[in-house]
Amino acid sequence: MKLKSIELQGFKSFMDRTHLEFDEGITAILGPNGCGKSNVVDAVRWVLGEQSAKQLRGGKMDDVIFKGTTKRRPVGMAEVTLVFENEDHGLPIDFTEVAVKRRVTRDGGSDYFLNGQPCRLKDLRDLFYDSGVNNTSYSIIEESMIKQVLNENNDELLNLLEQGSGITKYKARRKETQRKLDRTQSDLVRLYDIIEEIGREVRSLQRQVGKARRHQKLFKEIRSLDLLLAGRRRGELDRQEQESRNLLQEFRTQAEVGLGELAELQAKIESTRPRIDEREAERRQLEEALQAFEEELQEHERQVLVLQHRIGEHERRIEDNTLGIQEAADRQHEIEGRITALTAALEETRGEIEATAKALAEGSEKLSELDEKLAVDRADLEEASRRNLEVIEQDASQRSRLRELQVKRENRQERVEILGEDRQRALIAGEEAETARQERGSERAELVRIRGELLTRLADLEKQEHALEDKGSTLQEQTSTLSGRREAAQSTLDLLQKLQDDYEGYGKGAQEILRRHGDEPGVRGGLVDQLKVETADAPALAALLAGLLDAVVVDNPDRALDLASELDQEELGRASMLCGNGFGDNIAEMDDAPEGGRLAHLAITGPGTEIPYLKRLLRRTVIFDTGRQALAAAQSWQGVRQLICVARDGLLATSDGRISGGRGEGHDSGLLGRREKLDDLRREVESLDGRLNDLRDKTARNKSDREDLRENLIAGRGSLSGHDEELNRLQVQLAELVHKRDTARQRVSEMAVEQERLVAEIAELGGQEEQLTDLLNESGRRRESSTVNRDTLRQRVQAAEEERDDLRVRVEESRLTHQRLLSRQRETESTLEHLRQGVAEQFSRRERLAQETEVSQETLAALREDLQEKQGILAKGMDERQRRRQIVLAAAEGIKALHAETDAWHQRVQVIEKQRGGFRDQAHELETLLATLDVRRNNLEERIEQQYDGSFDDLIASVQTDDLPRELEMDGDVFQIDQAEKLLGTQKTKLSGLGPINHLALEEFEEKQERLTFLENQRDDVERARDDLQKAIAEINRTARKRFLETFEEVRRNYIAVFQTLFKGGRADLKLIRTDDPLDSQIHVTAQPTGKVVDTVALLSGGERCLTALSLLFAVYLVKPSPFCMLDEADAPLDDANIGRFVNMLREFSKTTQFLVITHNKMTMETANHLYGVTMMEPGVSNIVSVSFHDVAETRSDQDLGDAIARRRRNLDVQVGPVPEVSEAEISREEETVEETEATDDPSTLGEEVEDGFDEDDEDDENDDETRSLEASE
Repeated sequence: MKLKSIELQGFKSFMDRTHLEFDEGITAILGPNGCGKSNVVDAVRWVLGEQSAKQLRGGKMDDVIFKGTTKRRPVGMAEVTLVFENEDHGLPIDFTEVAVKRRVTRDGGSDYFLNGQPCRLKDLRDLFYDSGVNNTSYSIIEESMIKQVLNENNDELLNLLEQGSGITKYKARRKETQRKLDRTQSDLVRLYDIIEEIGREVRSLQRQVGKARRHQKLFKEIRSLDLLLAGRRRGELDRQEQESRNLLQEFRTQAEVGLGELAELQAKIESTRPRIDEREAERRQLEEALQAFEEELQEHERQVLVLQHRIGEHERRIEDNTLGIQEAADRQHEIEGRITALTAALEETRGEIEATAKALAEGSEKLSELDEKLAVDRADLEEASRRNLEVIEQDASQRSRLRELQVKRENRQERVEILGEDRQRALIAGEEAETARQERGSERAELVRIRGELLTRLADLEKQEHALEDKGSTLQEQTSTLSGRREAAQSTLDLLQKLQDDYEGYGKGAQEILRRHGDEPGVRGGLVDQLKVETADAPALAALLAGLLDAVVVDNPDRALDLASELDQEELGRASMLCGNGFGDNIAEMDDAPEGGRLAHLAITGPGTEIPYLKRLLRRTVIFDTGRQALAAAQSWQGVRQLICVARDGLLATSDGRISGGRGEGHDSGLLGRREKLDDLRREVESLDGRLNDLRDKTARNKSDREDLRENLIAGRGSLSGHDEELNRLQVQLAELVHKRDTARQRVSEMAVEQERLVAEIAELGGQEEQLTDLLNESGRRRESSTVNRDTLRQRVQAAEEERDDLRVRVEESRLTHQRLLSRQRETESTLEHLRQGVAEQFSRRERLAQETEVSQETLAALREDLQEKQGILAKGMDERQRRRQIVLAAAEGIKALHAETDAWHQRVQVIEKQRGGFRDQAHELETLLATLDVRRNNLEERIEQQYDGSFDDLIASVQTDDLPRELEMDGDVFQIDQAEKLLGTQKTKLSGLGPINHLALEEFEEKQERLTFLENQRDDVERARDDLQKAIAEINRTARKRFLETFEEVRRNYIAVFQTLFKGGRADLKLIRTDDPLDSQIHVTAQPTGKVVDTVALLSGGERCLTALSLLFAVYLVKPSPFCMLDEADAPLDDANIGRFVNMLREFSKTTQFLVITHNKMTMETANHLYGVTMMEPGVSNIVSVSFHDVAETRSDQDLGDAIARRRRNLDVQVGPVPEVSEAEISREEETVEETEATDDPSTLGEEVEDGFDEDDEDDENDDETRSLEASE
């Protein structure tokens, strides 16, 4: 796979469609700064998916679209296409040519295309995974990335190694799988919460079904009572409406009285109104005439003032014109004097101009002659300097080569000596690695055993947790059930207690007695509170006592009389009272009860049974189970004894023939046994509270046990995770130890071969040193001769330049003087013309002012005559205005008298209207009352119809007696409203006491139960999916770690070899700073050029850092070459010597990788197979000029072509190969050798020679040569 072409349109400075073809080898892109070279790199990065505008040197993404120039308009779209050859199917797609295109528009649209078909960015990234091609891979290297690769956090270096090891796709898959696992865990947590919540809802719905049925019954009774009361209330509203309408008609009749007198008064008022209007019209006419006369008089006053003002203005104007004529004459005389003086000065300036023009021409001619002579001398100096520079460069190159040979020979000698020691250390390291591997294997087996035990323990704990959760759910259900029962019992208890405290069920008089005197001596309380009876016998006792159930028990008749008097005086109602003393109870007791019956005084207990009246009543009362038994017994005792027979179903029959029965008086039976029921309810609430407290204690203990168990589970899972991590760590260590052992054994064999090779190289290097020493002596003699010739020519050029500069200064001074004189001449001529115009202007002004003075004098005389006439007319008008004002006042008095008579009639009309208004107000109040009654009726009907959904009449007619509470007393359609309202309130209280009701409880219960089953199945599926994802992540981690560690070791060895090749020795290494995961490890880069000891790469120079970063890049390329590599001015920090090594590396790697190099360096340009020149022939628009080496040969001389070919064929100084690690002792010996070698040369002399070889003119010449070469290429 290789990059075939790039096509740009509208991208940054490339407005027009631009096509670049790329062949194998090295392609260089060159051009001046700012011409758009780096935009080609940005285009490649952008089309491969770059999303950061900052990385593209912009602020926002639409900055990549061409913004226009002064001559061209902006475009609305940017588009870049990359075409790859895919013959080897390096990209996993069935095409031999792959075209990738990206397009962006100013409206924010962004599209990607693959072979002309729209696609997603994710599709492109998946296609280029592990191909070495993407917007963040090592295929694009910029100068700024040099710093990033060697940065302390070295994320860029880690990314470089990941790209080289091909684990990018594994990390992407792991990230995606981890994201799925996180989502699965989140879904699982939500499922747990939902299942728990729905489980609680299902248990709650089970309790709500019975509650919903009770709610339906109470709602039906409330609806019937509400409709019954609504029908009665509407009838009452209809009756009030009819009464109000009758009264309204009577008030309307009264309001018609007094209309005759009112009409007569209004007729008088109407007959007087025309007379008043006539008088008012006359008064208005007089006032209007007066106003018109006053306005005319005011106009005369204004005209007088205007005339006086104009007379003053003309007098001032005549005075101003007289002064202006005198000033114009003086100014004219002054200007004529200045004209005479300037004319003389102008003639003098013209003479000076002629003299300076002649001197300027002579100086310019002499300056041209000196420039021609200086050009000849400078050309000779340039040629001499060039030859001198060539000699110096050759000498310096030979000296540098000699020092390199000496260092190489000494390094190899020292290397041979220490190879034996290194071999011994490698053997020891291999043995130690094998021993450590065996120890780690034993540790791993022990961890596997412990992990199995942990899994067994976790399974037991999970079973215990499920059992505790089931028990907790059961306890929660029991607590919920008991809480509902307790709330219902407490609600009933509170209601009964309130009825008891408010004496509900008692008559009005009895309630007043008990409220006022219930705690006083002599009043014992209600009768029912002093009787105790079984629940089954309560209906029988209620039938017996009938109206006495709400009786009040007092001590004696006197107290009863006092209370009765109080009720009568305050009209508080009636009350039944029973005396505990003061009456005898001498009735004989019955010996035995009739068959089937029980004596009442034996069945009923309590202090109330000792009341004489009740005692006598109970002694002749028998209680039977059924009404038929009671009736039969009463018939059998007829005429024998007065006997009362009552049954448990409420039937009462007496031996004298009175029988009563049926339902009714529910409130009376409710009074009987109320206190017992209160006591029972209190005992039930206390019992339920005790059971609830017991259940809460059990629930708390269950919760505590679950929390303890959950903590144990968490701790166990954490321990399991720790063991898994420890197993992974041991596995990695085992792999590293095996690799370390094998590496040590391999190095032992490599060192033997290395020793033999070094001995041969030492002999060869010694012969090369002798040859270079002879060449250095010869080049020294040639350098001295060239330097003397160059210095002579330089002195001659300097003397000529000084003479030329002096003459140039004098010529420039003459030119400036000539220009100043010409400017002075023009200014003087312009001033004279302006002054002559001023003389004419002053003469014209004097004539104009004289004419204006004459006209003003004539106008002034006419104005004074007119003023005298206007003042006489104004005096007569003042008298006439006073007369007319008197006439207007007299007319106003007559109108006032007519108004007084009319006001008296109006007052009488108001009295009559007030009387009629009173009747109308009363009628209006009745109308308001009728409207209110109508609104109340409508509201009532609307409420009923909306609340019960139907027509009001139909709803009232739909009320069934069976739907009403049994406690309501009905006599046909007649009922007591108070009782019905009280029952309605009671039923509503019961309904509200039920609390919130779910009317769809049964339906919801089935739905929730079905959903609970479904969710539990879903939970099981998600748990299985979670386990599968965890296994997948573990497998991805194992594969990625293995590949990363293998690639890291290969890159490390390659980095050492490439570094020592580029730096001619030195020490380099890569080390992983271990973390729990090797994929997230930090990488420590060691880089120590020969003779330097640095702790960090940050202390290296810019060029050294650049070579170090390039060493890392080429080390990765040795493991996994990229299809192409773009280098954007990566060689900028390098000097000439390092550029040579860099270029040799490019040539070597260009066999497997395309290189696209953006550069300003000549040596880099010369090594390229193809050149692209980027220019801006039109400002702001980049253009491409393509140049091959064949085209360049046609434009150069034969000598230039030979030099270019010789430079391109330059070989690598040292072949790339595996280089052993350099020890600290060797580094020290290298430093000593370098110091001795440098001591043999005179560095100060060499520096002076190099400095002398480069002056400013030489640098200009080199730039000129480069420019001419580029122009010839284009």
